[in-house]
Amino acid sequence: MAELQAATALAWGEAASLQNAAALAWGDAVEMQSRGSAYVAPAPGTGVIITPGGLTPLRDIVAATRYVNTAALEVVDLRDESALPVTSVSLDLSDGSDLWTLQAAGTAALATALRAGEQPATIEVRLGADAWRFVVEEIDQPLTFQNTDVTIRGRSLAAAAGAPYQAVQTWVADAPITAAQIAALANTYTGVAVDWDLVDWLVPAGAWSASADPLAVVRQMAAAVGAVVEAHRTEMKVSVRSRYPRAPNLWATTQPDVQIAWLAVESARRENADQPAYDGVLVAGLQTGGLLQARLEGTSGSLQAPMVTDQLLTDTAAQIERAGSLLHSFGGRARETRTLQLHGGVVARGALVRCVESDATWTGMVRAVSVTATLEQARQTITMERPTSFVLGSVAPEPVPAALVLAAVDSGEVGTPGTATVTNSGGSAADWTLSATPSGLTATPSSGTTLPNESTSVALSYASAATFALELASAAPVSGSPQSIVVAAGGPPPSDILLFGAFTGTDGQTASIPNDGFLGGVFPTPTRGALSNTVPAGSAKKSFSHRPLTSDPGLSFFSISSASLSVPLLTAVTLEAYMQVEANGLSAGDEYGIVNIFWIPANNTGMDIRVSTGLNASTFRVRMVINGGVQAVAPVQTLNKSNTAWCHVAMCAQPNNSMSAFINGVLVGSAGTRSAPSGSVNCGLLFNQAATSNYPTARVANLRVIKNFAYPLAGFTPPAVV
Repeated sequence: MAELQAATALAWGEAASLQNAAALAWGDAVEMQSRGSAYVAPAPGTGVIITPGGLTPLRDIVAATRYVNTAALEVVDLRDESALPVTSVSLDLSDGSDLWTLQAAGTAALATALRAGEQPATIEVRLGADAWRFVVEEIDQPLTFQNTDVTIRGRSLAAAAGAPYQAVQTWVADAPITAAQIAALANTYTGVAVDWDLVDWLVPAGAWSASADPLAVVRQMAAAVGAVVEAHRTEMKVSVRSRYPRAPNLWATTQPDVQIAWLAVESARRENADQPAYDGVLVAGLQTGGLLQARLEGTSGSLQAPMVTDQLLTDTAAQIERAGSLLHSFGGRARETRTLQLHGGVVARGALVRCVESDATWTGMVRAVSVTATLEQARQTITMERPTSFVLGSVAPEPVPAALVLAAVDSGEVGTPGTATVTNSGGSAADWTLSATPSGLTATPSSGTTLPNESTSVALSYASAATFALELASAAPVSGSPQSIVVAAGGPPPSDILLFGAFTGTDGQTASIPNDGFLGGVFPTPTRGALSNTVPAGSAKKSFSHRPLTSDPGLSFFSISSASLSVPLLTAVTLEAYMQVEANGLSAGDEYGIVNIFWIPANNTGMDIRVSTGLNASTFRVRMVINGGVQAVAPVQTLNKSNTAWCHVAMCAQPNNSMSAFINGVLVGSAGTRSAPSGSVNCGLLFNQAATSNYPTARVANLRVIKNFAYPLAGFTPPAVV
């Protein structure tokens, strides 16, 4: 048998060229050398260089505490686009199979619909964003008493190219032709297209003949070189591609199509599938093509696998592909099966999947896919080929080990959040924890797992001023730790609106009134308070109002207590709002008819504005409370009881703790100093009148509590309503 006399150079840049040998298409530069030729080390190629290390997956199924099933099942009769009464489906594409198979269950109406009309029936199964089309080939309908269950079975539309829809024919290559051309020509009249995603080769005249149906011809072409045939999910098409488009020893350093976190897996199964550690093989044609000896790079090729012959191995390119499909399958192997939700789509056969699991991070190739779905839920099961060891001497680069880098801000301020990041520059996932000394710095999260080539963001909060050491701990190498963070005393930035009652909602609403200020949350409205459609002029927001009382005296106010609301002494603070009072029924001089507009006390100390009945029957007066004691504002500011116009009321504490009161932007008085920090906020309407006829109606709108800011003593304009 003639030896190969000339070197063959292929288009793959990462493959090695051999003297008197064929260069190969596999990424690990497996070398193919003819008999009698001395091996000469090749010069470095000029192709794409793959750098070992963790690469970001094209699709990431991340870890989560819960997953929501969003894939709705729908089955449609393609003959008239009508929905079919299917309750469950099972789809399968096994290893070695080229057609998807379907088994579905439904009611008796399913059998009736599919038996009618053009035959065989064709249907489409839709599951979320995925779809499959099948020709229905079997309808199983038990007719026993009260048994209405129907089971149907079918195959992909590409089944039209094979038995029983096509007859067996005799095929002869009576002129030079390529394998891809044979596959396409055999299906000229079947309606099935052939997508040839594989190296092509020349078949000389008279070198091949067969008796087969058109689909079987495609299978013969693929089997000759160990390739894979797969039907398209929805089209009349089959694809032919390499079983090993990338060598297994390079999977770990190749960007995966999908990454699956261990928490996303619902069940796992492992089956050992070890193969002998052959490192060489002889591949030959029958009538033509010659003999090719192949060996894995880095090995002697002395442990030979059984010789392989095929009438279609007529060219070096075909022999290389067949040798690769064999040599790449040898060594330690495991079949790993994982069941999980669809998570946005069914994983394709042939996809590279990186599994991030509790004991290891590894990469495998999907060899089989099955899907089960009901009207309530859907699951996919993927079976992967996982290399566990490689032939001695062969090249098997490992992912770069995990390496964590801590980066954090170098300064901060009490009350202002900070940030840090934990970055993994390696090729495998790494667990870590964060701690700080002294106490007073909180990291959220304080522990976690960072995947290869990814970063985890950490929020920092400071309870006290200090110089903190933030330290990252991990079994993986760590750099950038500890980080020094100098935290100064402070708080929210100037003019920080802690509370802002820009009320929205439905008239009469008594709950879930939002706080649009710095602290967020909602105002917990009491049963005697509600939203009112009465608003200040120019305001699109609603007001908080007293609900008219018809029985016992009582309180109507909301109270928000939080350490975050604390306003320390020597800190400026402003309390202001728009208010409206209608209270013609109150008696003159009755100091118990009180409307509390602002109140920030701590044990009844702090700041308070009260509007109460005046000394006659026609006016109110504004009074200021300092440290729990009532002090009349001088001069006394009177408001007409019958006047329902809105007025703006504000009380300001300067940084020296002196206090001033304003009505409609006019300073009406100042008195005293507060002697205790403020610890809570109460705003509302307080009524203690004995007669039910004396209860007024009062409203509060656009409440603001502004820390680190105080209005000047005079000459300011009240804020615009919102």
